[in-house]
Amino acid sequence: MGMKDRFRADRDFIDGVLNDADDMVVALNDGDGAPYAFPVNFVLLGDALYIHTAFTGKKMDLIRKNPRVGFSAYADVRIIREKATTTFRSVCGTGTAIIVEDKEEKRTALDAITVRYKSLCPRPAPDSMINRVAIIRIDIDSLMGKYAPGEEEALKA
Repeated sequence: MGMKDRFRADRDFIDGVLNDADDMVVALNDGDGAPYAFPVNFVLLGDALYIHTAFTGKKMDLIRKNPRVGFSAYADVRIIREKATTTFRSVCGTGTAIIVEDKEEKRTALDAITVRYKSLCPRPAPDSMINRVAIIRIDIDSLMGKYAPGEEEALKA
């Protein structure tokens, strides 16, 4: 299997990775030309990703300056030492980060994150919770999936 045969653009594959991944890394431009990357809990709702964060801090400052983001998530990572290889499913993409102001959109996102991570937080999210957390919606511009073959395939190679 050639490397370019490993790329996947079909939405079922991409949604599967995003729904199975435990976390995601988001990258912003720090203003000096360097990336600022950080792991986040997230949820996919329709064609957007949602994350939660504090109202203040470097993430929020950078998003306000330049809302363009890159992100990556992965699932089913397995290192096969006998073959010096790794199996995985992954997704990389770009998008625009929007600070969500609408209270009901924030509540929907928080509730979805709570369900995804099996959190013990109350649902629906109370106003007190909504008022103390920022929600960022990433409107997705591009997505590309990739996978490396499973263990059986890798061991045959």
